[in-house]
Amino acid sequence: MKRFLAGLLILALFLTGCGIGAKQSNTISQNTISNSSSKANESDFMWKWSFKNNHKTLENLQIFKSLDGGNSWIEINLPIDIFSKDVYSNVYVENVVPYFLDSNNGWISWINNNNTALHILKTTDGGKTWSKLSYKLPQFTQSISKIQFVTPNTGWLLAVSDGAAEQQIKYLFRTNDGGKTWEKINVTSSDSYSGLPLVGTSTDMIFYGVDNGWVGVSNPISADVILYKTMDGGNTWSKVSVPTPQGYEKYCIVSASVPVFKDDKNGTLNVDFYRTNNGKPENHTVTYVTNDGGNTWSTNVYAYDENKHIFVKLNTKGEIKKFNLTDYVIMKDYKITSIADVKSVSLSYDNKFIYVNFTLPEDTDSIIINVNDGKFIKFGDRYGGVTNGVWSPNHDELAFTSGTIGKGGVYLYDAENNVYKNFHVPYINVAKIFWNSDGDRIAFIGEKNSDFELCTIDLKNGKYSVINKLNPEDIKSLSEKSIIWK
Repeated sequence: MKRFLAGLLILALFLTGCGIGAKQSNTISQNTISNSSSKANESDFMWKWSFKNNHKTLENLQIFKSLDGGNSWIEINLPIDIFSKDVYSNVYVENVVPYFLDSNNGWISWINNNNTALHILKTTDGGKTWSKLSYKLPQFTQSISKIQFVTPNTGWLLAVSDGAAEQQIKYLFRTNDGGKTWEKINVTSSDSYSGLPLVGTSTDMIFYGVDNGWVGVSNPISADVILYKTMDGGNTWSKVSVPTPQGYEKYCIVSASVPVFKDDKNGTLNVDFYRTNNGKPENHTVTYVTNDGGNTWSTNVYAYDENKHIFVKLNTKGEIKKFNLTDYVIMKDYKITSIADVKSVSLSYDNKFIYVNFTLPEDTDSIIINVNDGKFIKFGDRYGGVTNGVWSPNHDELAFTSGTIGKGGVYLYDAENNVYKNFHVPYINVAKIFWNSDGDRIAFIGEKNSDFELCTIDLKNGKYSVINKLNPEDIKSLSEKSIIWK
């Protein structure tokens, strides 16, 4: 039976062919939940926001906070009348970007293209009072790509302006006074643009502390991964070498990627490679890993187009194993005919199992391969097709979604003990699934009557909770790092 996971279809709408001049959105998720406080008495404090009628203007922005971990929400009144209408008019403003550091400190920022000024509504008391800040930016600075603070005073603003097709000028600014003043630092130079390249219309940024930061840029013209790193708070930047897997040389990268670190050494980088082949779109997610803080990156698992093989690099032994995909019947006696049918490949945390997700002519399905003996498990035999699967960060358990038309499900598979667990959730479709860093909670997106919700499941007690409503265009940018786990 042909399956339609609405979430996956929505994601597909964001993908475009290489070199056709399609512009990627720079607007970050408007429904991100923020709570970076580590204090015990603040562990239940959360923020969320949305835009009424999906109009991303200050007038339509709704900010909410919760004091009980998301069980109830209080709407925060924003004093937009302290600005004149021209300051936040959608005629001059492309996007409004909120950011909350902790229970007290938050910033709502936008750039007015008429006067190229950065405007900010700032709170330091949890939204009880707000002050306005304004700062003149260089000419041609048009839109905010990302803003982040790591302390109440120290933060960065990544802004862009459009160039020619598939190009943008990128600017990085830093503040040390909570957003009152901003200094342009040397990522893109003022004249020759010798820092970040002009290529790419999607840019992402993340800082881990006041010194260590990363900027990633999409690359719609080649498979070169564009990733920059700073170790001095943004004053100097260097391009990080990320190898292109063999067989992906003719792909491009349509979304920006930045690393997610679980400690100061170990991290992952997910890169979406895309191309059109004889009119057929091909999209593959490759996961890179580092164990030296991001100085070097390698892929645990990758595929060769011409030979239909998966090559697995085992971190524990340093050896490489090869599996021929033509040896496996995926479902309904259908055998893999091209590596283009492979959507994603991932290795379990201890190198024992490989998860492979396929996009077949009328279906989506997955298998798990035992690295030691090459035997495999056909998920499709049990659940009618598996569409998303993500390994736990610390044990051999795969969280996955599955379902036919009108019925979506969330499941766990213990690969070591061959045990399945089903979580009954009230959604017609389920898409995208994430683990928290402790491996005791999962999050997913559920669809109900064309509405989308971000949900979590506490694996200790099986409790299911709705965290937030989502707009369809927010799903593409949703990631593990934008989810706050109680």
